[in-house]
Parts: sequence; C-alpha cells; structure tokens
Amino acid sequence: MNSNSSKDSLKKSLQLEDLVPPDLLSLLDKRDAHAQLLEKLPKSFSSATVSVSSAQQQAWERIGLYYMHQNRFYETLSIFKSLYDHMFLAQDESIQWVHKGMPLRCI
Repeated sequence: MNSNSSKDSLKKSLQLEDLVPPDLLSLLDKRDAHAQLLEKLPKSFSSATVSVSSAQQQAWERIGLYYMHQNRFYETLSIFKSLYDHMFLAQDESIQWVHKGMPLRCI
C-alpha cells in the first residue's frame, strides 16, 4: 500500500471528511500543514464550541489523531496542546469550569 492510499484510508477511518471543514482538510498533507493548522484551528472553531462535546471538538481531536496514527508525535502533541489552550480560553471567557480531559488523555 502506498503512502497516499494509506493516508486516504486513515482519513476515511477517522471520518475526517465528515467532520473537518474542507479548507482545513486540504491542509493535512501539505509540508507546512502543522504550522498552518495551529494558526487556523482556533480561528475556525470558537472556544465555546470546542469546550463541550461537539462536532467541532471531534474535528480538532481527529486532526490530532491523524498525526498520531502516522507516528508524528510532535505534531500530535502541539495539536492537542492548542486544543487544551483553546478550552482554557473558553473557561476564562465564561468564568465557568470546563472539562478538559479529552486533550489531556492524548497528550
């Protein structure tokens, strides 16, 4: 199995096409995807939507899992760290506690 078909298979198994907006999905296999995603994910998903169990939170999680399944652990760690930070932002904005366990279990 070549690299592109294994990546396509991974995207399908993680249901990335169903959860991730097309503009972010198109970045995944680019050379500088990691840097672009760290910039665009917080702009694409509000802190309020990722601070609760939602499709947006799942999309962010699946992007991190995409890199994890490719043994790209630096990218995985920073994707989940950025989600964790974004959830903290929601907590600060709402002045209410937010459950942040999902990104922590992946870090």
